[in-house]
Formats: sequence, structure tokens, C-alpha cells
Amino acid sequence: DIHLRAAAGEITALLRGARAAAITERIPVQCVVNTRERTLRLLAHRQVAMWHFEDLQNGETGGGYGRKGMVIRAVRTEGKFGMGLRFSSTGTLNGGDIPLFDETQGIAFSCWIFLEADGTDQILCSYGKGFAVGIRRDGSPIARVGGLELSDRGVTIPLRQWVQVACIFDGSEAQLTVNKLTVARRRSAGRESWYQREALFTLGAASHGFVGIM
Repeated sequence: DIHLRAAAGEITALLRGARAAAITERIPVQCVVNTRERTLRLLAHRQVAMWHFEDLQNGETGGGYGRKGMVIRAVRTEGKFGMGLRFSSTGTLNGGDIPLFDETQGIAFSCWIFLEADGTDQILCSYGKGFAVGIRRDGSPIARVGGLELSDRGVTIPLRQWVQVACIFDGSEAQLTVNKLTVARRRSAGRESWYQREALFTLGAASHGFVGIM
């Protein structure tokens, strides 16, 4: 491509810069090439919080970056990998207010779930008022990123089987995946309204929460 060859020097400089950032800051950097729009985008994935359940004590789970998770009406149990949490329909992990770096940042959520009851709408996670991932009462997955809604009623989350559910928004396109297969995809027409400087992150929900192991 003549345009690609003409921009080879700039592209090389960008990739070298991305490599340097990944090494010095110890963060993953994603390179996204759009051949249709002839663009190259570099996305730095900075982790802002994490929680693990091996050391759950007095309803708190430790984690990095000074963020403790408060566990309410959920109990520790064997998970897909290591320990997980068994949620009731009102069980939650309250992650506190989690910051973002800037409003061009995307967002990603991925979890392994073992669904133990269906027939009701269930919330897997929410971040503020603009981002959520859940399961409809018919068992189909659904996600919301700002004004974008992603769902596929032709896909059903099975009962009592481990399933990986993820929603990824890179700042321009949102994808909803089940077991790493894309079941819904929508492109943003502009800046999505999901962004907040800080917002509450929650696993489960106090009402219409997830029923099963995560």
C-alpha cells in the first residue's frame, strides 16, 4: 500500500514508543490497525484495581492499588480457577469508586460464571450508570456501554456449566463475547456517555443480581 509505505517511518516510531511504554510501565499495549480507515491506534491497558478471594476475611477481599472489595451476601467457594464467590440474587462485591485515566479510554470486563438459576434478569457487573453486563430472563447475554446495547437472544447461557462472558469497548467499538466467540458487536457513533471520572464498580447487584459462582 503506497500510503502505508509513505508512513512507514512514523509507524515504526509509534511502535517503538509503544514497546518502550510497555517495558517501562509494565503494562500491555495493543496496536489496532484499521485497513478500511487507514489508521493505526495504540491502546495502553492500565489496571486500576483487582481483587482475589483466597484471603477473604471479615467480608473483605484484598487486592492491589489500595482497593479492597467488600463482599455482601456472597460466600467463598471453589471457582473455575482457584477460589470464587457464590452469589445470591442480592449478593455483591462492592469494589468502591474506581478511577479512569481519560475519557478516550475503553473498558473491558471478563469473568467465568457458573449459572445456578434462570428465569430472571441478572446483573453480573456494573460500573457507574453507563456500563453493565448481565443475563436476560431467557438466558441470553446482554451488555450496555453508554448508549450502545449489545445482546443476542439466539444465544443462551447454560445452567451449571462454566462459561466465559466478556464485554470489551476499545473507545470506538463494543463487543460482547461468550466463550471467546463474538455474539454482538456495535460501533460507536461518537463519544459514549458511560465515562465518569470515578464511579462505583460492583459484581452482582443488590436487586436482580447474579445467582451462581463467579
